[in-house]
Amino acid sequence: EAYHRLLSRIHKHSSATQEDPALSKQLFIIDRIQEEIINYRLQKILNQEHPYLPQIHPGKLEREWEHQRSPLSQIVQHFIKLRQQFLNTLNALPSDQWRRSGVHETEGHVTFKELVRRMIDKDRQVLK
Repeated sequence: EAYHRLLSRIHKHSSATQEDPALSKQLFIIDRIQEEIINYRLQKILNQEHPYLPQIHPGKLEREWEHQRSPLSQIVQHFIKLRQQFLNTLNALPSDQWRRSGVHETEGHVTFKELVRRMIDKDRQVLK
């Protein structure tokens, strides 16, 4: 439910917002972190046995922004599309897959379920 509320809030906000470079940069970084978590870490956990999960470096993502400035509307569309695909994956995922884990660079073993829980917690903070 938190994901659906976040998606609708971002979509509503993006259509009413003029181009704002600071907001675009912030959402770009959030989008790339989301992409790293969903497309790299979570998929890796589902496809491999206890894969290594390197730490995300926000500074690297900020440098990426400097080379690839995208319009806010494009960033929002990508964010929403990725989140919708993620929801479809979660809905289709067998319950035993939630216990799969990877080895995080600084935290050790972390489960698929724990990474999803963290995403939900961060979404709830944004929604407040």
